[in-house]
Amino acid sequence: MLLEVACFNLKSALIAAEAGAGRIEFCADYASGGITPLYEDFVELRKKVKIPIFVMIHPKAGPYTYNQRLFDMVKNSISTFKTAKADGFVFASMYSRDGVNVVQNKELVQLAAPLPCTFHRAFDDIETKDDAVQSILKSGFQRILTSGGPGKAVDNLEQLVDLQKKYKDQITIMPGGGIRSSNIETFIEAGIFPEVHSAGILAGEIADKNEIAQMASMLK
Repeated sequence: MLLEVACFNLKSALIAAEAGAGRIEFCADYASGGITPLYEDFVELRKKVKIPIFVMIHPKAGPYTYNQRLFDMVKNSISTFKTAKADGFVFASMYSRDGVNVVQNKELVQLAAPLPCTFHRAFDDIETKDDAVQSILKSGFQRILTSGGPGKAVDNLEQLVDLQKKYKDQITIMPGGGIRSSNIETFIEAGIFPEVHSAGILAGEIADKNEIAQMASMLK
């Protein structure tokens, strides 16, 4: 299993890489759940780490709905970070809390190509999961980052397992949301997830090196 670590600042990303993360999701603003990171921080990170870096693209805190101005900002960010050697992207565009915007997502995935794209945790709040997966597939995403529903991923394990079983030949379901060394064994024992996602934070907003190293060792 691959361990992706969500890093909300440059310091955390460097810690995660050193501690054994398999991939970094690079973003900013932990309190809001993540927004587009600073370009300068990404450039510095790219110089220092060799593991894949997926950049979260979300120009504002709050809902994943974009008017034309915000959508243009998203497109510009993807183009900018693509040129700067990002390895992939994490984003989501929604019509509403329960409606995936296929038109915008498809355009963004095509703009990012050939780099892979992850549909972000906007998926967590969608009630009609199967309809949403179909829309995400039409958009061209390679994976969905999700806790499976409200709360932590460990609380929605059955839902996550069902989704991965159902769609494993079409898209990767990557559990994320409250995953730490204290509960990651649950996802290992499920024996079906190729990847898991954690911020590796125990306090504050900085990733904990020992926590990430422990999770990484458990996945080997």
